[in-house]
Amino acid sequence: MFIWKYILSLFHKGRFRFQLFQQVRAQNAAVQRLEKGRKTAAQRLAMESVHSKKSKGIDGMVLAYEKPPEPLIPGSTLLIYQTLSKKPKYRLWTELTDQEISAIGFITIQWAHLEHMLLIRTKELADAASIALPEDAKKLSFKVRLHAWYVLIREKVTDPEEQKRLFKLHQRIASAEDKRHKVTHGLWDFGKGNPKILIASSFRVPFDFEQNFKAEELANFANTIAEINFDLHYPKGPRSLVESQSYMSRGFMMEIMKDDS
Repeated sequence: MFIWKYILSLFHKGRFRFQLFQQVRAQNAAVQRLEKGRKTAAQRLAMESVHSKKSKGIDGMVLAYEKPPEPLIPGSTLLIYQTLSKKPKYRLWTELTDQEISAIGFITIQWAHLEHMLLIRTKELADAASIALPEDAKKLSFKVRLHAWYVLIREKVTDPEEQKRLFKLHQRIASAEDKRHKVTHGLWDFGKGNPKILIASSFRVPFDFEQNFKAEELANFANTIAEINFDLHYPKGPRSLVESQSYMSRGFMMEIMKDDS
């Protein structure tokens, strides 16, 4: 009985040693392949991450230079996105997170809504005063269009309380415009000492700037614009809201369609 136990223990030890040898050999082979790939890569690109979830629109991998060259555009980290297809496509990529991209996108959506509502409110004041829409209200520059609204408030609104409310609303929009401009037109990078800090900048003189942001700040700013939009839509506030009716959201409809497909 003792002999069989001894033989069995030798067998288990031998099998464990063989498995350990296989693991070590596999690790060594992987290291050799990695080193060989580094030596033979013409562009000396290091693969940062690989994704294959096409349902999320991700169909490639992000490549980062081991030794990045000086960027052609300062203030923007250089990343390259390569599609995993027979004929790969290459795109410049970004270091922004999904949360940050979502906040910037929401800011853009809300501001587009604001600009259109501004035109509507400007035309309403002009119509109430029986005058033509001011030419400045049609200009490309947002500041010029905003000032056209301000002039109508100052000269055509006779109710002191309403004029005071509109002046405050005008000031909120004017205060938000500068930050919105930087978010929309800035080049995005991050603090090398603190990657949580985002840096928006531009070298277009005389509109050059540099400003730090955090993801939470961008989200709060998007909400600020959304609140301005509410006040533009509903001058009397929540009191002007009608009783809520049944509503089917786009997300709910998409979920239903997904279940049916």
